[in-house]
Amino acid sequence: MNVLTQKRMLTFFIASLAGLLVSSCKGHEPLQERGGGLSDHLFTGIIYPDGFDLTPIVAGYPTEGSSTYRGGVGILLKGDCYRSLPLEYYPYFLEKAIAFGDKPIKGAYYHVDSGDGDVFATSVESIRIEARTDYDASHPAGSSLSDIVELRYDSYDHIFPNALPKLGENIGMAWNTHRELMTSFKPVKYLHRITERDCSVVKDEAKGVMRNDEAVAFFAVFKVLPTTPHQKFLVTLSLGDGQKFQGEVEVDVVDHKPVV
Repeated sequence: MNVLTQKRMLTFFIASLAGLLVSSCKGHEPLQERGGGLSDHLFTGIIYPDGFDLTPIVAGYPTEGSSTYRGGVGILLKGDCYRSLPLEYYPYFLEKAIAFGDKPIKGAYYHVDSGDGDVFATSVESIRIEARTDYDASHPAGSSLSDIVELRYDSYDHIFPNALPKLGENIGMAWNTHRELMTSFKPVKYLHRITERDCSVVKDEAKGVMRNDEAVAFFAVFKVLPTTPHQKFLVTLSLGDGQKFQGEVEVDVVDHKPVV
């Protein structure tokens, strides 16, 4: 399994954004490619997954009860993407957005940039993380780690499609951030891309198709340190459209000091 870097652990930092923020956004300019503004759509991009990847990460939240950050696994979904900007790509995005259920509502959404509202076009039905090496006395090789792994992800399930704003209303930062043990995980219908790497690579300019191979869907953080820091895991991800991905990743599960 390829990772985003071969010799260096990537560090992803994500803001802890919870709840729907209702705001008065009157006076803001329309959304631009650079900088925030108003949009007619909840989503700024729709990603159609066709592959996945795994990478070691240092989770962007402190370890509970301390100021350190713990090594974990970043679960990425790769896919073609349709973006609302630049404007010449908008007609292709609009067709996909309407089919997806994100019909335009004039100026109803505020985005801090043109890529902060990317969503995956299919649900995630299940995730399994299995120890390939002996993790601790309670989790030998071959064991599920669902009781000691916390998933961190963002979703739009609380708002889309049944709680959208009415004409004249404005909302911003419409996703909810989740932190839960894998034992509590339920299918996520509308999953938000949680890193800053948006759909920026042009795949087919004539059809308005972009590409994103670095879209992190989940952080998996270990609540218990292993007996031996260097660990290997098998990750299985099942999507609502029938796709199933599986791969291995090696991670040093240790605590790190914050990066300044």
